[in-house]
Amino acid sequence: MALALICISSMATRHILAEIAASHGAATGRKVDGNSMRDAGIFHGDLIVVDRSVRPVDGDIVVATVHGERSLKRLRMTGGRPRLMFENSDMPLFDLPEIAEVEIWGVALCNVHWLRPRKQG
Repeated sequence: MALALICISSMATRHILAEIAASHGAATGRKVDGNSMRDAGIFHGDLIVVDRSVRPVDGDIVVATVHGERSLKRLRMTGGRPRLMFENSDMPLFDLPEIAEVEIWGVALCNVHWLRPRKQG
């Protein structure tokens, strides 16, 4: 199923997100903090829709909790072992130690990226 997002106003955005929530009961919105996923087209301040009921697979963008802190990463399965990767070529590899406390909190379904700067406040 293809999902096209056309954001005309804040009201339209709320309507779109409500529609996503209706079809994905465990979906929630999260504001992106940082630029670790910019090469995937996800930027600081964007809004992502995350579904906790979706089972993550190789290549998904996920919200992971690493040692108690939430982080947005690309999930890669390498030799049966999950790896979390940045999508920013300016950042070093993100390597998890074998004993890292990691939980996949949810799978990112879509991204709302504002094309015009928004007023803060």
